[in-house]
Formats: sequence, C-alpha cells, structure tokens
Amino acid sequence: MKRLHDMVHIPWFCAGDFNDILSPDEKIGGLPRNRMLIDNFRNALDYCGLDDMGFQGPRFTWSNKRNGCDLVQERLDRGVCDSEWYQLFPRASIYHLEYWHSDHRPHWIEFSGLSGNFCNRNFLNHFHFAACWVEKEDCRRLIEECWGSGIWSTISISS
Repeated sequence: MKRLHDMVHIPWFCAGDFNDILSPDEKIGGLPRNRMLIDNFRNALDYCGLDDMGFQGPRFTWSNKRNGCDLVQERLDRGVCDSEWYQLFPRASIYHLEYWHSDHRPHWIEFSGLSGNFCNRNFLNHFHFAACWVEKEDCRRLIEECWGSGIWSTISISS
C-alpha cells in the first residue's frame, strides 16, 4: 500500500479483505492478535492518509463458523479512503451484509452524494472488482440497475 501511495496521486478509496485488524476489540475468540501486526496495519493506513470509513450492520466481517468456545470472529474487511476521496463522496456508506457462501460478509458500498467537479468516466478508468462476481446470477442486472444501461460495455473485466 505504501508503494502504491507513493506512485499514484488521485483520490483514493479501497475496500475489501485487508486480512488484519486495527485494534484488539475487532476480534473475539482464539488467540490474541500480535500487537506488532495491528500497529503495522495502522501505520500503513496512516502513511497513506487513509481513514476507516466505518460501517453499518454487524460488527465482524469474518467468522471461522465454528460453535461455542471455538468460534472466532474478526473485522478483517473494511473500506478506507483519503480526505480527497471523502470530499468527492461525503455521504458514502458501507453496509455489512449477511454471510453468503463465504466466511466473509459481503459489503454494499453506497456512493451517494457526489460533490465537486468529478468525471464518472475518470472513476471508471480506475475502478476494479473481483472478476468472480460476474459469474453470480444477478451481477449484470445489478450493475446496470445501479449505474444505468450501457455502462456494462465500458467495464473491462480481467481475472
């Protein structure tokens, strides 16, 4: 992340599985997370000027799906952005949804409240997502509903 930050100078938003937590209270069960790993993750976000955007919904985004005292849950998935991106999308929200065929919760990210001088085409040139989502039954319909018809042909999908 630090190398990417030094190379790219555009408003920055990043969401997904960071595979780490920002504080011990983002984990229940199992062995405690090594404090050095927590500090390294926090330092990387600070270096990049990225802040956690918060969320709505259940607190933990990953579960080992075991029962009783063997259950481990963590908030490994999150959205982070820099202040420039936040100025473009001041009302953006992240929602943690119910588990769906994975040990991670999917996220719904709402980019409402576009402000300032911003070009949607520029946003699409830097937008990426996991190609496996296009295999889901309703992916195309959902993208076209949310972004408008005709947008599908402007998205390049690579694995």
